[in-house]
Amino acid sequence: MNKGKFWTARYAVINATYFAAFCGMHAYASVFLLAKGFTNSQIGILLAAANVISVLVQPVIAGLIDKPGRLTNRNVSAACTAIMIALAGILAFTESTKAVVFIVFMLLYMIQMAYQPLMIAMNFEYAARGCNINFGLARGLGSAGFAVCSPILGNLLLTHDVEIIQLSNMLVLIVGLIFILTFTLPKEAGQEAAAETKALEKTAAAHNNFFVFARYYPRFMLFLAATICFFFAHNMINDYLIQIITPLGGTE
Repeated sequence: MNKGKFWTARYAVINATYFAAFCGMHAYASVFLLAKGFTNSQIGILLAAANVISVLVQPVIAGLIDKPGRLTNRNVSAACTAIMIALAGILAFTESTKAVVFIVFMLLYMIQMAYQPLMIAMNFEYAARGCNINFGLARGLGSAGFAVCSPILGNLLLTHDVEIIQLSNMLVLIVGLIFILTFTLPKEAGQEAAAETKALEKTAAAHNNFFVFARYYPRFMLFLAATICFFFAHNMINDYLIQIITPLGGTE
């Protein structure tokens, strides 16, 4: 077991920065979009489109990562983070039309949703290679990142325009990108991973087909259906929090 390099601490920072940005992009999505002139129905269409596209994109990305090559969980996570920084920069520093804001925000939201499973998979990939990571602690500190970011953003919005949300997203994502880029497997672990690739190819090929996967794991498909139902409520609270709070006398 490789206990060096502070695996849990560094992975916890990756989680904390991700969920701090998640706060800005999701919990404050309606705050940002309402200020940009969107109606509640338009916000719903935008977020629904982003979620549907992320569902379609995630298995494609997973299939590419499963193949031999330079596309790993870490590399794709770094690329997603860099793209999100650029998109947040567009929203923060440019005077965009409503149509441009719609497209850019939808891409930003979609990429962050698509990136989350890669970040989780990265933990198990590294743990399987002998890196001692406490996933529960790291994930818990990720939620702490959300919790810390939320009141900070709320107070900043009292004196700043909504672009401060995107600036905050950029700052925490830059920190996250630095930690992802330095979060590399030990050399010996990388050699082991290359040796295992051929053994995994047949399994990966079978499981990348949705219908084959469903036939292999019927009970897991039932679990996924239950999870989908759970996320209806989860997303309604996350994405429409400001609409829930405002009629009760609350503010950002």
